[in-house]
Amino acid sequence: PTGYLVLNPDGSLTLGANAPAGTYTLTYTICEKLNPSNCSSNTVTVTVGVPVIDAVTETTASVNGNTGGTTAALTANDTLNGNPVVIGTSAGQVTLTAVSVPAGLTLNANGTVTVAANTPAGTYDVQYTICEVTNPGNCDTVISKVVVGAAVIDAVTETTASVNGNTGGTTAALTANDTLNGNPVVIGTSAGQVTLTAVSVPAGLTLNADGTVTVASNTAAGTYDVEYTICEVTNLGNCDTVISKVVVGAAVIDAVTETTASVNGNTGGTMAALTANDTLNGNPVVIGTSAGQVTLTAVSVPTGLTLNANGTVTVAANTPAGTYDVEYTICEVTNPGNCDTVISKVVVTAGTLVANADTIGSVTAGNTPQTLPVNVFDNDTKNGTALVPSDVNLTTTTADPTGYLVLNPDGSLTLGANAPAGTYTLTYTICEKLNPTNCSSNTVSVTVGVPVIDAVTETTTSVNGNTGGTTAALTANDTLNGNPVVIGTSAGQITLTGVSVPAGLTLNADGTVTVAPNTAAGTYDVQYTICEVTNPTNCDTVISKVVVTAGTLVANADTIGSVTAG
Repeated sequence: PTGYLVLNPDGSLTLGANAPAGTYTLTYTICEKLNPSNCSSNTVTVTVGVPVIDAVTETTASVNGNTGGTTAALTANDTLNGNPVVIGTSAGQVTLTAVSVPAGLTLNANGTVTVAANTPAGTYDVQYTICEVTNPGNCDTVISKVVVGAAVIDAVTETTASVNGNTGGTTAALTANDTLNGNPVVIGTSAGQVTLTAVSVPAGLTLNADGTVTVASNTAAGTYDVEYTICEVTNLGNCDTVISKVVVGAAVIDAVTETTASVNGNTGGTMAALTANDTLNGNPVVIGTSAGQVTLTAVSVPTGLTLNANGTVTVAANTPAGTYDVEYTICEVTNPGNCDTVISKVVVTAGTLVANADTIGSVTAGNTPQTLPVNVFDNDTKNGTALVPSDVNLTTTTADPTGYLVLNPDGSLTLGANAPAGTYTLTYTICEKLNPTNCSSNTVSVTVGVPVIDAVTETTTSVNGNTGGTTAALTANDTLNGNPVVIGTSAGQITLTGVSVPAGLTLNADGTVTVAPNTAAGTYDVQYTICEVTNPTNCDTVISKVVVTAGTLVANADTIGSVTAG
C-alpha cells in the first residue's frame, strides 16, 4: 500500500528510493498461460531497516574574530547510510537542528557557522543534531569545534615631526600607523577598538589617551623613546608593544648685533642691554638660570668696558673714544649647546671740549713784559663743566704775528714790553690727553691802548747869560705811562723835537738847553714836543721857562795914590 515495494513483470522486486524503515508486503498471483484459470497466489514481504546516520565532529579552520566570517559546513563529513548528508526536507535528506550554539556564533541552515564581527578568539563548541527526513527518529548529535582567531595587532614604530621644546606642543598620534587586522586602530573601550597603555614615558612628555604625546614647554632638545602597548578590547591578551621616537627640537636662538647709543668716555656710563633685540624662539631673551631663559657669557670685552650680567655694558671713566667690539654668547638654559655668538658695537665718544674766546679789555703796554689778567683755561669747559687744565694739551695754533702776545704753557698770556697800541690776536687749541684728536680752538684778543705821555712845564734854574751854560733837562719830569721818559729811538723811549727855541738858546738832544755866552738876561720860552717811539703819534707839547740872568757886575772903589798934577 505504500508503493515502495513493486513487483516487476519479470518477477523481480524493486524497493522504492528512501523507503522508510518497516515491513513492506505485496500479494502476487501466477496463472498458467495454457490454462489461465489455473492460478496460485502468495505474498512477498520485505523488511527495510534504518540506515546508519553519522554526525562527525569537525574542527573548523580559524575565522578572524575581528571581522567575523562563515565557516565551512560542519556537516561536510556527516553521512547518511555512508553517503554525505544533504540537508533538506525531502526523503533521503536530513534535518539540522542546533542544540547548543555560543553567543556570537550562528548555526546556519546549510550547516555553516557565521562568526559575528568582534567575537573573542577561542575554540567554541557547537552542538547540533541531524535526523533522517525519511526516518525522523534516525538522528545523530555531535559537538564540533569552531575556531575563532584573534586579529593581527601591529604597533608600528613612529618618529614624530620635531616639536619645539621651548614652547612645547603635541605630536600627531603615535598610533597613526598602528593596525588591527590591517586596519587603523581606534583607541577606545568598545569591541573592535584597542586600549592604549604607557610603558615608559620620559619626564616632560605625556602620552595622551588619543595616542598623541604632549611635550611640556622648556623640554630639552633630544629624541625621546616612548614605549607603549596596544591591546585589542575584544581580546585583551592580543597586544603589541613598541618604542616610538618623539623628536624635540631646540628653539631658534638669535643674538643680534647692536650698535649702542654713544657713551661719553670722559665720564663713563652704562648703556642699554646689548641683548635687547636678542631672541629665543622669536621672543625677547631673558637672562637667568631658569628653563626658558638664557645664559650670557663674555667672549671678548675690551679694556675699560665691562659686560654686566644683565647684558648692559659699563664704560669706565676716562675711556678713550672709539667704537669697541664686544663679543658675547647667549645659550639656552634648557639646551646649553643651543647658543649664538655675536659682536656688538659699543660707541664711546670723547668729552665735549669747548675752548671759548678770550677778549681782554684795553691794557697799556709797559717797558717790561707783563702777564695779562686772563688765563685761557678759565672759561673753557669739558662736558659742560670747568676745564681741568691737566686733562688737555695746549698749543698755539696761530701765533700773534707781531710776537707781542704770547701764550704760555700754563694758559697764561704775556704781553711783550712796549707793545704798540693795537689789537693782538692768537689762536690756541686744547686737545684731550685721553683723546688727542678731540680738540677745540678759539682766539685770544687783547687791545693795547696808547699810554699817557706828559710833557711837564719846567722853569730852569738861572743860567748866567754873560758866561752862558746848560740847564738841566727840560724833560726831567716828563713821563710816559707814569714813568720818567727816556729820550731815544728804541721802543719805550721818546723822541724830542724843538718847536720854538729863542735865539741864543739851543735845545739839546738830551733835553737840556744850552745858553750861549752873552745872552741877554731874561726868561725864555722854550717849546718842545715829545713823542712815543712805539706810537709816534702819541705826543705832548709844552713850553718850559729858561731863566737867563745878567752877569754879576761889581763896581769896586778905586783909590789912587799920590800923583802930581801936570
